[in-house]
Amino acid sequence: MKKKIHKIDEYTECVDSLKSVDFSDLFIPIVVIYEKPADFPESFIGRIWTAEKGRVIPTNTYIKKSDLESVREDVVSAGLKIRFDRSVDDDPAIRETWMM
Repeated sequence: MKKKIHKIDEYTECVDSLKSVDFSDLFIPIVVIYEKPADFPESFIGRIWTAEKGRVIPTNTYIKKSDLESVREDVVSAGLKIRFDRSVDDDPAIRETWMM
């Protein structure tokens, strides 16, 4: 059984793979890949976000890997297919964004 995602709250949860996540409750599933963000200075993070009602909202679920390619492979294997490079206005830790 796949794990349900919740909007961000007091806890976050690291999963081994995004393939174990149930995206069905998210209007527009998004994964933002970060390179060594402040809360994980030694890792690459793929955090799940959702778009709804004109806003982009973080969820409580993410993956953590040691390199960018491992995060990308996991994102693609979970069914996300559309990749966007970071925007100049993005947080400097953001490498790219993926959508289904």
